[in-house]
Amino acid sequence: MFSYKKRIESLDELHKVMEALDTLGKEYIVQKKTEYKTVPINKHKYPVNVWFLEEVNTSKVISDGNEIVKLICNDCGTSFREERKRLEGRSCIYCFNHNTTIVPLDKECELK
Repeated sequence: MFSYKKRIESLDELHKVMEALDTLGKEYIVQKKTEYKTVPINKHKYPVNVWFLEEVNTSKVISDGNEIVKLICNDCGTSFREERKRLEGRSCIYCFNHNTTIVPLDKECELK
């Protein structure tokens, strides 16, 4: 699924888009920048406020590395639990292959 991204120059349009995303329950980030446009006739530059609105994907799990997770070997099926920071880059303790997957404990039942 694609995330929503838009460049907005009108404050009214910004409020409408923000209200629509709030109604849908989406999370988003708004960044304000000042750009300069040039008048073609006399080459004068004037500032214009521009907002960049981007939907945030909240399905990604952000971890500090201390959560307890499960390491599953995709070859032999062996699994064990440990802190995430200790399991990153580890191989299976029985067959020594790096064909492993780290799974959060709350998503363990979805794999079966």
